[in-house]
Amino acid sequence: RFGAHTMTHPVVGRCDDQRAEWEIGASLAALRKQVSNPSDLFCYPVGRDGDFGVREFDILRRHGMKWALSAVPGCMPSPQLVDRDPTWRLRIPRYAADERRGGVLRMFLN
Repeated sequence: RFGAHTMTHPVVGRCDDQRAEWEIGASLAALRKQVSNPSDLFCYPVGRDGDFGVREFDILRRHGMKWALSAVPGCMPSPQLVDRDPTWRLRIPRYAADERRGGVLRMFLN
């Protein structure tokens, strides 16, 4: 499955409103047109703190997206917290793979 990631890979949080809307919306539309079963997960380009925010959450919701992956390190909070703050679904944290020897273990110890 394929998911959307914008049209030209900008940091959407640095784009003006019109460009952010186009980057996300056009990417989703193109994917839906060309892929029979696209992923319902969007991935922010770069995706660090400050690279996306409430505006991007609103754009994604308007286009029917329920999930978005960031590159902010961490794990999802409890289901109860996610239920109280649904924006967690639009800013899912993740761990970067550390390919160095012992990297996977180091990732969980940090």
